[in-house]
Amino acid sequence: MFKFYGEWLDTTVTDAELGRVVGALKARDIAVGLEIGPLTAAGCGEGIEGFNGGSATTLRLIRRVVAAGGTVRYVAMDEPFYFGSLDRSPNSCRWSTEKVAREVAAYVREVKGAYPSIVIGDIEPLTGDGTAARYEEWMAAYRKAAGAPLPFFHLDLDWGRADWSAGSLQLQAYARGHGVRFGIIFNSALASSDAEWLAAAQAHILTHELDGAGPPDDAVFQSWSDHPDRVLPESGPDTFTHLIADYARTRTTATVTGIPATTGGTLAVTGRVATLGGDPVAGGDVAISATPRDGPYQVLEFTGTVPAGATQAVIGIRVNKEGAGPGPADLRFYEVGYAEGAGAGNLVPDGDFASGWETTTDASVSVVPSDRGTGKMFRVVATPPQAVGVESASFAVTPGAAYRFRVAVRVPEASVGSAYVAPIFLKADWSEVRRDIHPLAPAPIPLGSATTDPAGAFSLTTTALEAGRYHLQAGFAGDAIHWPARARVDFVVR
Repeated sequence: MFKFYGEWLDTTVTDAELGRVVGALKARDIAVGLEIGPLTAAGCGEGIEGFNGGSATTLRLIRRVVAAGGTVRYVAMDEPFYFGSLDRSPNSCRWSTEKVAREVAAYVREVKGAYPSIVIGDIEPLTGDGTAARYEEWMAAYRKAAGAPLPFFHLDLDWGRADWSAGSLQLQAYARGHGVRFGIIFNSALASSDAEWLAAAQAHILTHELDGAGPPDDAVFQSWSDHPDRVLPESGPDTFTHLIADYARTRTTATVTGIPATTGGTLAVTGRVATLGGDPVAGGDVAISATPRDGPYQVLEFTGTVPAGATQAVIGIRVNKEGAGPGPADLRFYEVGYAEGAGAGNLVPDGDFASGWETTTDASVSVVPSDRGTGKMFRVVATPPQAVGVESASFAVTPGAAYRFRVAVRVPEASVGSAYVAPIFLKADWSEVRRDIHPLAPAPIPLGSATTDPAGAFSLTTTALEAGRYHLQAGFAGDAIHWPARARVDFVVR
């Protein structure tokens, strides 16, 4: 399905151009969809997304497509609940969930009264107050007002939000459990190049699909940023249709088993990669790693570029606030380091916590003797309702410089999702330019790689691992015709 924006149909495209587009889509058996706000501004909502003239405008634009020789088979409503109820911008309506549901249900009845076979679903953003729980409430309210569930629910994700993956998984499960097709708009946040945009978009796809959720019912490819600059050719490598063609590769599945040795900590790994139809995938590269679960000491390293306009930075630690959590946390920090360019020195004042950082919290935070010998460590213990904000003293940064950021920390599995660390870049007046958020989680330990044989099987014997609990993961990278696959199993080294 190819979506037309309501604004494009209303103010941009000529009749001749629309006829050519509709004819090209019909020749390729691609259905036409319309994305438009369903609500009508009346005392509020004027100029706000989601309010595009109600059914009268929608029906007029559908008739324009019909006049061009086409058929609008789908309408994707543009975020009516978020902008009708949750939005807090000037002139927003701030209606109740039930009020929006009644307005939208009436809109659907009016449009389907003229075009009974049309399918009308919803798009909503996972951002701000638009939480998974609020959208579950919204879908239930619409179901009650309309007497039937939404045919589909598509999610517009804020990729900078630390919990986007958990929120999308929760909503996918809820939607499917209530007879609603679930979809995600796969794209990227702002990027500096087409290649960066495509890489980030594909990373978002893989995170959602390979970490336990599988493909959504509907995959939506859509961009309203400056990239990518080219739609064609799909052979790419950095075009918009390359992302779509890449997504259409044959889906695969993987299995993995790990048998720890009784002594020495080595691990015998075996597994198989095949298509969903069971055909073996031969010659495939499989990367094998183990992620510790019990919070061993690790040094997590990140890189980035200092944004334009930044003159200074602080290192922030956030637990259960500003996009982190909520969840339990028991974290131990030993050192935080930041360097630019070829420099090796640490620019973070008191990077080893010898003197203590500025802290705002109702949880338990303390600088105590390190459990790794001499020196100090910074410990944070919090329950889900408790929020922690910690910041270093400021230090000078260079706009456009490449930076390296590291944190020495223990992160037990139970603390994953509750906290992040971030270089927070500031202007001279202390206003924030950008924060580069890095959720705190144990880093996978690379164990090696293997190649699948003609039967799709692979095997590897690893080096020694410390005693403890682990997640073993085998990741098939995919190839020109096969989609990647991941498999995970738990094991214990004693």
